[in-house]
Amino acid sequence: MCQVASEVRKKGYAPYVPALDFALGMINGNWVEEDYRGLGMEFMEVCDAVLVISDSWGVQKEIERAKELFIPVYYSLEELDGK
Repeated sequence: MCQVASEVRKKGYAPYVPALDFALGMINGNWVEEDYRGLGMEFMEVCDAVLVISDSWGVQKEIERAKELFIPVYYSLEELDGK
């Protein structure tokens, strides 16, 4: 994920990597799954696009939310470049 985020950043975008929220939970010490998912979904409100790089349950929920918000969803860096 971080490697893809680095590539996205090199292309001029500001990537958000939901998996990195784990560090916030570690610092806080008492986060539960809903805290992580809630933060990611809140961030979706200000996203211009979503780049899908995995196929987890959480990612599927993020794709659903992106569609509700009319945010374009891309499945490869090449597709993102061609937008």
